[in-house]
Amino acid sequence: MQWPDDPKELGELSGSYRSIRSLMRSVTDTWFREITVVDADTIPTDRGVIFMSWHLGAMIDPLLMFSTIPGQLTFAAKHTLFKVPIMGRIIKAVGAKPVYRAVDVKNEEVEKLTSRSNKNTGLIDTLSEVVSDGGRIAIYPEGKAHLEPHPVRVRSGTARIILQSTREARKKSINDPIIVPIGIHYTDQHKFRERATIQVNRQMMLPPLPGEEGAPVPDEDLRKNYPDDCEDRAWISEVTELIRIELHRCNHAEESWEERDLAWRTRSMVRAYRMADLGTKIPRPSHSESVLGARRVRAAWHWLRVNNESEARSLRSQMENYDSTLKEYNLQPWEIQDRNMRKSKKDLVTNFINLVWSYAWLFGLITWGALIGNLVPYYITRILTKHVISEAKSGSSGEGSYKLIVSFALYPIWWIFVSIGVGWYIAAANSPIQNAALPGLILPFLKLVPWPLLALLLLFWWPMSARLHLKLWSRAVRSWRGTKRWFKLSDNSIPWENLKVNHNQLASIITNFGDSLILPGDADWIEPETGKEDWEVVRTR
Repeated sequence: MQWPDDPKELGELSGSYRSIRSLMRSVTDTWFREITVVDADTIPTDRGVIFMSWHLGAMIDPLLMFSTIPGQLTFAAKHTLFKVPIMGRIIKAVGAKPVYRAVDVKNEEVEKLTSRSNKNTGLIDTLSEVVSDGGRIAIYPEGKAHLEPHPVRVRSGTARIILQSTREARKKSINDPIIVPIGIHYTDQHKFRERATIQVNRQMMLPPLPGEEGAPVPDEDLRKNYPDDCEDRAWISEVTELIRIELHRCNHAEESWEERDLAWRTRSMVRAYRMADLGTKIPRPSHSESVLGARRVRAAWHWLRVNNESEARSLRSQMENYDSTLKEYNLQPWEIQDRNMRKSKKDLVTNFINLVWSYAWLFGLITWGALIGNLVPYYITRILTKHVISEAKSGSSGEGSYKLIVSFALYPIWWIFVSIGVGWYIAAANSPIQNAALPGLILPFLKLVPWPLLALLLLFWWPMSARLHLKLWSRAVRSWRGTKRWFKLSDNSIPWENLKVNHNQLASIITNFGDSLILPGDADWIEPETGKEDWEVVRTR
């Protein structure tokens, strides 16, 4: 992963921030097999920035944003995380600020903290000061993680911060701070080795501040109930609604996960149809390309639903029938389009050789290091996470977070323990194998190293061997899947010709319809104004 460079205009990052971000980037790069950052170079550097996104991945969200967004970020994190061993120290070291949620604060804690509301008001003051001084913060306006296919209720905190920080910045003669929406897209945020994309969107255009010409006008209820700050409340309410719309647009909100999945599968079908004329195997797109394709499908689908509901229902029904047929045969659109190219004997031989080569290395020193150094904490993490999730709620939004928290505690402890044990066992003078003839070339050499030094070397070897093992395992899995696919594509009991005809008929209808519209990604596409969805600015050609 090529991480974005930090803007020189923002100055040097603190040493602790750089060190911890380096560690977090290593964790992020291990957790995801593919990470894509889009348009990070468009972020202004001459003013404060509030980065905001939906909160689908619990702690995975800030981990990803912390690793990918350039510059020094200040996060708002629920106060209970500051009490977690190791994790709490890391959060404090990067300058995160605690937020006190009602669901996390017990009655006795409220008394100690004076009031949750007062504490959160202090948080808004602190974050506003950071932004007004030209700093950068990351915030999740929903206030909690969830598993909905769309952002849930948006809180007013983000609007309050941008209002207060703008006023403070003007007093300091500093450029007005801005809000930059971030689209976070996962294939599955709670599973290991999935894919993720961070999409940096253009800044939000906000209304004039309260008291200025064109500012939101408070209604009668606000004037009656809040005479002293009714104009501020009207402004905050309107900006919060704009934030809600931006979160929906940037993160491809839908009413159900089935609709989101159908959009992605439609994108895959259209792409396979478009690329079938190349005469080569259809390459796998990057995750960011898939995200853009899904955005195009979503914009076109909602535009059609608004302008021709009956045709939209008919097209959706056809797509659902086609999709159910693919699932019945466990096929992907690109497997139908380039079947003949993927079932050549050369492909079978290549996959088999790669499979044998990968497994030959998998039974060597790298895999033994990965197993000894990581297998025990891996299974303990799985067991503990499964227990915690079952105690809370099945499919909890915090599943990935629990895995990370437990891993942060368990893996270092295990690495220290096993490094001392293995180092002593191999190289200590009073070790029972010191006089034994060890096999291979490396083990006899390790016997000559002082065991404390060997233990220190092993402390770095366990995570390194795990990363190398992942690369070998990934190659082996791809080769195995390619081998299985060859036999599947050679199965003549599947009605390949009928499937391809049906695929081309439906794909041509959808493709021609899409070509008749100006959609996101087209050269003549115009990004919607703040507060508008993509389909509201789709135009016919």
